[in-house]
Amino acid sequence: MTDTDALTIESPDVEGEDLLLWRNTFSGVFAMPAASVEEVDVVRGAYRSHRLTGVRDDGRWVATFRSWAGDSAVPGGALTGHARHDTRTVGTDLVSTVAVAPTHRRRGLLTRLMTDSLRHAAETGAVVSSLFASEAAIYGRYGFGVATRVQDLHVDTRAASAWHAGAPVAAGRMRLSDDDEIAAVGPALFETARRHMPGAVGRNDVSWLRLLERVAPTPAPDGSRLRAVHLAPDGTVDGYVRLRLQMVWTDGAPRNKASVDDLVGTSPTVVAALWRFCVDLDLVTTLVAEHRGHGEPMPHLPLDTRAARVSASSDGHWWRVLDAPAALASRSWSAPGSVVLEVVDPGGPAGGRWSVDVGETGDAEVRATTRSADVTLPVQSVPAVLTGVLDLPLLHAVGRLEEHSHGAVWRLELMSRVSPLALGTVQGF
Repeated sequence: MTDTDALTIESPDVEGEDLLLWRNTFSGVFAMPAASVEEVDVVRGAYRSHRLTGVRDDGRWVATFRSWAGDSAVPGGALTGHARHDTRTVGTDLVSTVAVAPTHRRRGLLTRLMTDSLRHAAETGAVVSSLFASEAAIYGRYGFGVATRVQDLHVDTRAASAWHAGAPVAAGRMRLSDDDEIAAVGPALFETARRHMPGAVGRNDVSWLRLLERVAPTPAPDGSRLRAVHLAPDGTVDGYVRLRLQMVWTDGAPRNKASVDDLVGTSPTVVAALWRFCVDLDLVTTLVAEHRGHGEPMPHLPLDTRAARVSASSDGHWWRVLDAPAALASRSWSAPGSVVLEVVDPGGPAGGRWSVDVGETGDAEVRATTRSADVTLPVQSVPAVLTGVLDLPLLHAVGRLEEHSHGAVWRLELMSRVSPLALGTVQGF
């Protein structure tokens, strides 16, 4: 058996065949199709600006890790009522392509790679690190905690055809489209939308190529594709939807299914118009959508409140706080108030006691303090405060927060809670 302590962290040669071998180590662990030379050539350009590391044993890659600099949305003025704040982001180290070969599990390789990455991220100024967790039990031990939640929808279009009287109605109109148009207008629209969804990150060029099925691996043929855009009264595109249609016949009649791959609008009214288009599709009786953000309006639009149901709900982004005062000061807060937070981060960079004082403008002044803590929380629970979309009193009830002064958790809840607008699909990166 190889002594893994003797193995060193290395980086693949991004310019050569080594990148294909490194990538296929990751693909093999996750039971994904092996990457082709063509696919690797597409991602090579993006990977040049990323930090790729891993571990080799006897010349073969046995572990992979990738990270790069970006930003994540945090509550801004649209979610907290402070108009001058507009949208806000926090500097983020994005983490992906994390894998350890089954021959080298439980031998400390992931811990070494993660520790190396988080140290580098903190040294280069990242405020938080973000990832999507394949297994929820893994990342808490590295200080990551749930920052957002996502949900899947199942819609009975016949029951959902009638909407309640106050449902928003967009002033524009829908028009059929294609992926060339979405490739042109989509990036700017998604960037606008994601700023209103705490935790959401931007999409790079490779993300768009994969979304538009222009680079392998592409989904297996599973029906026709339908694309449409929403036009504002002035003719500009302010939303789009991409669907896959599957023909299904039952008892001699069409009962087709439509799957929403991506639905993005720049306002709740536009999002409602896009859903209206989907619900009204001829011969479609079932509509499904995965990974919609917290605050998705669709279940609340039909008159029949059971027509659109959440079929699954799970954790979305996981954040590891690297700089607690900078993270707490990055967002716009919902109500004025003051609270002293004790962040427990054994051996990590985020531990300390911080006075968070929020004024009428929603800005927070965060300072180190020796005052007694009102609330103590492990570093894994700090993301819930930063995004404002998780229930802090519930976290307190189950022991993920500790209250030292009466009413402090509820005060923190009022200061931090927001109702985000799910204007787009939340996707991995």
